[in-house]
Amino acid sequence: MPAWFDYQLEEAEAISAAYNHDGGFIWLHKPKDSHGGETAYAVTVRGNAVEETSVTFMITLPEGYPVAGDTAFPEITAVESSESVTYRLRKLQDVVASNVQCQLRSGYDFPILAALAPIPDILGRISAKWQSKQREQEDAAAREDSNGVAVKAKKSELDSCPRMLGRRMIFFHHIRSPYKRKCIQQWAKDLRLGGMSKLGFPGCIVVEGDERDVTDYVNMVSKLNWRYMAVRGDEQIPIPPGKEVDDLRKLPIEFHEYGKDEFNAVAERCREAGLEDLFLTCMQIYGGRQEASAKRKSHKGVSG
Repeated sequence: MPAWFDYQLEEAEAISAAYNHDGGFIWLHKPKDSHGGETAYAVTVRGNAVEETSVTFMITLPEGYPVAGDTAFPEITAVESSESVTYRLRKLQDVVASNVQCQLRSGYDFPILAALAPIPDILGRISAKWQSKQREQEDAAAREDSNGVAVKAKKSELDSCPRMLGRRMIFFHHIRSPYKRKCIQQWAKDLRLGGMSKLGFPGCIVVEGDERDVTDYVNMVSKLNWRYMAVRGDEQIPIPPGKEVDDLRKLPIEFHEYGKDEFNAVAERCREAGLEDLFLTCMQIYGGRQEASAKRKSHKGVSG
């Protein structure tokens, strides 16, 4: 068996021993011999921080690594991380690649193992910066709450204006942050809004209440520094004379949080409340069920 192949398996075993707690090492392809294809595995490195941080690297080893030096350089890709690290994935990937290159030039037998060693400390520093940024957001949100009190006071001057019931369907790349989840629910409660949120990827919020309060709510939520957020559906319904906002509501004045696998539960809740058309806008289907059916028929016609 070629020496390079033995080195690859020995290094993988060493990495597995160092990072396999909590499932930190996974074989993607473990060849039986040097002719069995490229060695590949994924390794998750966790940070030295109070707040849980991690990054997962997918590593593929070419024939000849590590004895062939720079001519057989491994493919290293940072593919997944905790929320606090996501924006630094490319940077972490470059750090590991640079470290591997240095170790290869120095002739170290296990370059990748050595290259991963500094990552926990780097993750700790990234997490600290992210936590600081989160605290700044909390302070900004607190100031927003104070401003909201002033806005509420000003609204009393606008009571003579026509009032509307408002609804929104808001789409997010994801909703995970405990702080953001708390804000989403607390602000809805403070503004007497009914609705629900769905966690995970993708995330969404359905909200209903006085149009002015709904507008304020969307503005406040938008300031929470999202990876992606878009209002995909909105409804404004005039309140007839002699009626109040509560008379037109289709959702109770409460806010429910659904889990990451409960998208269908959100859909069912909206259907029960007569808000199916609003829900469908989350998937960029406008015009309701008939429009969705027409689109499906159109796609079938094209593919057929």
